Amino acid sequence: MATQGPFGPGTGADDSGTGSVAWSNPGNVTTNSSAATCTLSSSNSHYLDATNFGFTIPSGATINGIQVAWTRQQTGAGVKDNAIRIIKGGVVGSTDESSGSTWPSSYAVANYGSVSDLWGLAWTPADINASNFGAALSAKPTGMAQVKYCTITVTYTPAGAASSSSVTSSSSVTSSSSVMSSSSAKASSSSTPASVTPSSVAPSSTTPSQAPSSSSQYQASIPSKTPSSVSGFANGCCPGVALPTTLYVTFGNPSCGSSSSVTVGSSSSVTVGSSSSSSSTTTGIRLVQKASNSAVSNAMTLTWPAPTVGGNLLLMALTAHSVTTPTFSVPAAWTLIAAEQNAFSHTTTALYYIPSSPIRSGTESVSFSPSSVSDGIDGYLMEYTGLPLGGTLKNSAVANGINATALSGTIPGTLAASKLLIAVLADTSLAGSETLSGPTNSFLEKDQISYTITAGAPGYYAVSSWLERIDTASGNYSTAETITNTNSHFWCGVIAEFW
Repeated sequence: MATQGPFGPGTGADDSGTGSVAWSNPGNVTTNSSAATCTLSSSNSHYLDATNFGFTIPSGATINGIQVAWTRQQTGAGVKDNAIRIIKGGVVGSTDESSGSTWPSSYAVANYGSVSDLWGLAWTPADINASNFGAALSAKPTGMAQVKYCTITVTYTPAGAASSSSVTSSSSVTSSSSVMSSSSAKASSSSTPASVTPSSVAPSSTTPSQAPSSSSQYQASIPSKTPSSVSGFANGCCPGVALPTTLYVTFGNPSCGSSSSVTVGSSSSVTVGSSSSSSSTTTGIRLVQKASNSAVSNAMTLTWPAPTVGGNLLLMALTAHSVTTPTFSVPAAWTLIAAEQNAFSHTTTALYYIPSSPIRSGTESVSFSPSSVSDGIDGYLMEYTGLPLGGTLKNSAVANGINATALSGTIPGTLAASKLLIAVLADTSLAGSETLSGPTNSFLEKDQISYTITAGAPGYYAVSSWLERIDTASGNYSTAETITNTNSHFWCGVIAEFW
């Protein structure tokens, strides 16, 4: 069996299909930072619907089970589950898996379903991949129900699993998953099912640097660090790109095309895929999970909703609002892409990344110095999958200004088969709270943070947003948003391209 997830939702909504009390800020269930809330005295809540999880279960797969995890707490006498249900095709199902336990007084994850639980419904991959697939929660009194996040994990059996991919070659992950001493791994179709488990790795100079994140992925360190060629990728993507020294071989739906090879060093090669594998298209790149936070301080933590998957692209965007010139401090694994400061306000935005990342989990502690009397810090964590080689940085650009339109800067497009563009915009106002709206050039706003550092006139008010575009076309790329507050603006922006 194979697994996708845990993935977080892209959409949160109040649903009056049950109860009589509406949820406030239902969209917060997508952020894992602020909560959707509902105050209950004598009536049950509406459904809180979480949908648009971005699954890409391959066609022909058999769905085995669905696991749902809700992060929630309560304040008051004792909020409990009223209903825990699945959403198929935009319709809340009839199978209820609610618990009789009182919600905790601090945030904790409650798990429902299992690897073999279908919630009383028949499923196809298209059902799971649909934007209207998700989960629904209703709470019952009494007290304030607070829900911060939801994740879903789907377990499935790929089509033709009896002839699943094995990894073979002179120094390969073979059908018994051993790793030999030379530097080659080859994934190909085989009638012998591959057994890829951490315990079956034989000692050698090429050993796994960590356990695989699931049975469908294997990680090994490649001694040869200098690529002599990169060839065979769909649509000619990735020529001349330096490879990471850690190789991730993923079975069953590789993202880099049919019979694609990567040569590492003079004799080390990796072939991923078979004649039935998917090509590298924009639909292969997607957001896995995200998190955000802010603090009226010069330090905060960002928390991964779930452990990341080895080999994915990890991004962290930070903005410092200060009356001094700030310098960020982040964990050592993160590499700075670009940073921009508005000299009038000292507002500074920085974008960091970890390409082809090992598994990370828990919190990322970040700060800036020196501290001042009016400090604010905010930021985002993002995990993306489906990028060749774990996300190679191609271009970046920055911009800053003092008008009512925040710009990202402009980067030239490339002929890559698929690429991910990430932009972060931030502004500081001295008179009143503000928001950013109306992203241009087909960018989608994925999250926004707005908060007050010091109130008054003059005061110190902060806002930032994170935007995304996934594209295949060449050309120049930029985006902008309008700042709604008509008072003073001191903005900066960063944009980066990955493929």
